[in-house]
Amino acid sequence: MPESSLAMRIAGIWRQRRWQVVAVALLMFLSGGVGYLIQGNGGAVAADKALPTTMPLPAHATLTRAEHFVTDEIDNWYYTIPQMDNDAISAYYQAQLPRHGWRCIMAMKSLNSTVNGQQFTASSIYLTALRGATKLQLTTAGGDYGAYLIQDDVPDGAVALKISLEPAKDTTCPGATTP
Repeated sequence: MPESSLAMRIAGIWRQRRWQVVAVALLMFLSGGVGYLIQGNGGAVAADKALPTTMPLPAHATLTRAEHFVTDEIDNWYYTIPQMDNDAISAYYQAQLPRHGWRCIMAMKSLNSTVNGQQFTASSIYLTALRGATKLQLTTAGGDYGAYLIQDDVPDGAVALKISLEPAKDTTCPGATTP
């Protein structure tokens, strides 16, 4: 087909369907804007949000991923920590958090966990703390529960760590009496 004939056919289609092309382009633009508003500031930027300096990290912690939920104001960071077990990580945080302004620190150890009907036999530690109007939820786990927690493999001899920060709904320490 001669090149001028092809150009004439394209020009004819454009004249006949111009409004449809414009409508499709507008819909694509609007759907992208809605997706941006729903997701927040985008996956790559959200994953780059740094852990606050008020949150200590054990030596050799390796960030595996991060999440930022705009609507709920929840930030999650997932790490693997070599050469430490759950008890050592719990002791580290119970010693370090008060030095960084955290209070109301409570920890609970579990030898077995069931999440969404799936049973895990590895031990885990769940720790909570408050700092101002921020609540910390920290979970450590080894073995198959650690892999489930960070949604990635946990190297041999390492433990998974999830750090979650969110606005505190109540800033009083559990068990504390209010005047």
